[in-house]
Amino acid sequence: ESCGAGCRKGYDGAYVDLFCNAPTLRFLSGATPHCAAKVCERNLPKGTGLTSDCLGKRTNQSCSVTCKRGFETVATEEESHATCLSTGAFTSSFVECSRMACGDLSATP
Repeated sequence: ESCGAGCRKGYDGAYVDLFCNAPTLRFLSGATPHCAAKVCERNLPKGTGLTSDCLGKRTNQSCSVTCKRGFETVATEEESHATCLSTGAFTSSFVECSRMACGDLSATP
């Protein structure tokens, strides 16, 4: 008898045929599929004042999301992490950033 094996969701690779070894039928023979994690391309962190190292991350990899210079977090966390899911999208809870106030500029020379 024969069956097949392929890559899990979030990974690319060719489907391979496997065969039962006669006469014991206790194990399969054949090539093992070679699977490579897919690059996440959906729900990349974006927004006013956000920066991240998420570009090019692949399934199950994480990245940091922070506020750019001149911006500050609205919440208490200084950074958040996004994870590339098997769906090809990043998790969607990122820090929120707002432009920092300059303060009183009349005192500057």
